[in-house]
Amino acid sequence: MSGIKVHIFGVSGSGKTYLAKRLAAIFEIDHYDLDDFFFECKYCKSRTAKERKKLFKETIRKDNWIVEGVYDEWVEDSIKKCNLLIWVDAPLSVIVWRILKRYLKSKDENSSLIETLKLLKMVLHYKLKDDLETYRRSGKEVLESNGQFIYLKNKKEVAKFLKKRKKEMKFGD
Repeated sequence: MSGIKVHIFGVSGSGKTYLAKRLAAIFEIDHYDLDDFFFECKYCKSRTAKERKKLFKETIRKDNWIVEGVYDEWVEDSIKKCNLLIWVDAPLSVIVWRILKRYLKSKDENSSLIETLKLLKMVLHYKLKDDLETYRRSGKEVLESNGQFIYLKNKKEVAKFLKKRKKEMKFGD
């Protein structure tokens, strides 16, 4: 299957990585976490803007890709090139629980309580202050470029979406 270009976004703890991994398995294509472009190794030294843009552009030149994550303007090219943009959301209580659970399970020495609290603060800002205009604008850009925009608001919708994609692959649609 060729020409699968998917960008998945949403706040931390929304389920982006979960969805990206499962879609990648269904379509048998690679998925990329934007953190892998931003950092040289998981959450350590940041790459320069020039380095990450170069790596990112090389990735989205491929025929098939799934990109997941949210960053600023340096990812606009994937949003414009994707044929499917998925906004993954979840209730605030679920997101907070997932972030705290991730912190508690983390064996990563770079993970700290302070960083986790900063992340929770950012999530609360987006969810409670209704500062989601960036997401809406991204969805509008994809629609204007003939792409498809899907909003999945909870785990049940994500499961239904994945089940439909698996079924489509079985029948070759």
